[in-house]
Amino acid sequence: MKKYSEGKDYRVIAYCISRFHRDEQRENIYYFQRLCSQYKCKAIVFSTLTDLYYDDMNDHGEKQIYSVFDVTAFDAVVIMSETFKKIRIDRTIADMAIAAGVPVISVNRRLEGCINIDFTYAQTFKMIVKHIVEDHGCRKVNYIGGDRISKFSRERFESYRSVLEENGIPFEKKRCGYGYFVGNAAVEVLNEFLKDEDLPEAIICANDTMAMDVCTRLKEVGLRVPEDIKVTGFDGIEFEKYHNPRLTTAAYVWEETTRTIFETLTDIWKGERVQELIMVPYKLQIGHSCGCENNHVMNPADKILELQDIHSSSSEYYQTMLNMNAESDSCEEFEQLLPIVEKFAGHIYYKEYWVCLNTFSYENMVNRIPEDMDELLNRVKRSEEKVYSGRMVAAYHSDAANTANSSNKPEVIERNELLPDLEGILEKEDMVMFLPMHLRGITIGYMAFTFEDKKFRPDLLNIFIMHFRNDIEGFWSRVIKEQLFSKDELTGLYNRRGFDRQKQKMFYGDKSCDNFTLISLDMDNLKKINDRYGHGEGDIALKQIGKIIDSVSERGEICARMGGDEFLIATANPRGKERAIEIQDAIHTKLGEYNLTSGKPYELWVSIGFFTGEKVEKIDYEIFASQADKEMYQDKQRNKRVEEAYNR
Repeated sequence: MKKYSEGKDYRVIAYCISRFHRDEQRENIYYFQRLCSQYKCKAIVFSTLTDLYYDDMNDHGEKQIYSVFDVTAFDAVVIMSETFKKIRIDRTIADMAIAAGVPVISVNRRLEGCINIDFTYAQTFKMIVKHIVEDHGCRKVNYIGGDRISKFSRERFESYRSVLEENGIPFEKKRCGYGYFVGNAAVEVLNEFLKDEDLPEAIICANDTMAMDVCTRLKEVGLRVPEDIKVTGFDGIEFEKYHNPRLTTAAYVWEETTRTIFETLTDIWKGERVQELIMVPYKLQIGHSCGCENNHVMNPADKILELQDIHSSSSEYYQTMLNMNAESDSCEEFEQLLPIVEKFAGHIYYKEYWVCLNTFSYENMVNRIPEDMDELLNRVKRSEEKVYSGRMVAAYHSDAANTANSSNKPEVIERNELLPDLEGILEKEDMVMFLPMHLRGITIGYMAFTFEDKKFRPDLLNIFIMHFRNDIEGFWSRVIKEQLFSKDELTGLYNRRGFDRQKQKMFYGDKSCDNFTLISLDMDNLKKINDRYGHGEGDIALKQIGKIIDSVSERGEICARMGGDEFLIATANPRGKERAIEIQDAIHTKLGEYNLTSGKPYELWVSIGFFTGEKVEKIDYEIFASQADKEMYQDKQRNKRVEEAYNR
């Protein structure tokens, strides 16, 4: 496959990350988008809504987004590996790229065969401990770690022990505990420390969340920070800026990290040799919690107002989504659903979005072909094939700036094209984000977004995607339920109830139908087949008649078994009589072909009559039914005379 950048003055990067809506990931994406134009690059982001931690049915559907693209079309692949938790999809993506000879950069987790960009966690954590021990002269230094097994937790514990050893301070087990990176567990460890009369001079915490809760608990028991006990954290989270005292901690510098990614790729594309491991400094941030700089504490009221605004807008958007769900529940056709969804999407501040579905998913939705969800799920799990079809249907395009440009005209594209006119999209946009669409883990397609980097609300997009999925699943559930009540179990055609419901749509409520044709069909000699060969054989015959009727109908034509041996076809085709004769001839032809090859001791035939008209009112339907039946019975009488003459 040719590269997306072929003949262009830019390079195209596949940027793989999980949980795009989390603050840290949002910052990653923000800086990547900002630097794309500076380095003459375009980024196609592939992300999930989860971090793939649970490896459950939902995660199965989420992770498939990383199988939708062909790595050979990209100039490089960047994987934010640490964002992937239990399911190691990062290794899978890296292996595909390596096999294709595409450069791969893994960030924050070292993967063999890749260029790895990592952070100086251990060195910087050690600097914090040294600052407490050597600069402040503390000898009684306690430690609250994360867990006992993770790489990060082990590194931080070893850094703590090594500083003690280097300064001749004996390690005491009683001075260590594990808070599992959460505040309440860290406070439980602190309470154990406080039971000892030999209180610590300082407490080293493995992250900021634990450090801030430790500070709060110390104040509650009358101990001052830093005067009585010094406290340090790690990670440099956003809320630390509003904590009093400001923590001595360390933090990512994402802009520097992103710049390192682009500089490294630039060197690779120039053919220069690059290191397999590039370390980015984890920035030491000296605060007042250790007794040093009395850093400016940002006004918590400002943050409260900001969070309140975010919470308020999120709550309002949830209500907006409930309104979308309610309106979507009234949709009887899939094509009605997509424009309704667009009405409620604006709050996320997107520029354009596309809904792309697997061809079989789209056909099932539009043609209302039911399939049991549980069986389909099992089939997906058993399948060794890719869950995205070779061709996709771009079912909807929304343009936020000009809704007149929005379109629900389906367009079939090759899967590796990703979007209609992707080339044109990349000419005007630096970044496009792809997110998975699935129902209970069953992949049905994906959505793609372009967005404004400053106004974009990934948190609301996350809410939007989840509710949109619910709307599609709700539609699909209604289709399945309708099939149970509206379809004839034997033939798969509509039953009387289903026919009446579909017929109402032709008349658009109380309006007239511009062209209406009703075709009445009655199977010949069903009673003779039942009497001679049994009702089971009669059912086979009826089923074959239904199959032939369905095969000759076009989309929009209503085919039904009204009971026994009676069938109806209703059509609004403007060709009226011509179309009715066409259907009649096609049915007779297919029946003749069946009779020649079926090997049955009987032949299948039907009697057919029809009636057609223009500007037909709903109230006129009974007249049409009566006239079509009359024509059908006349045909049946002709068929009987022919049969009797033949038998003589």
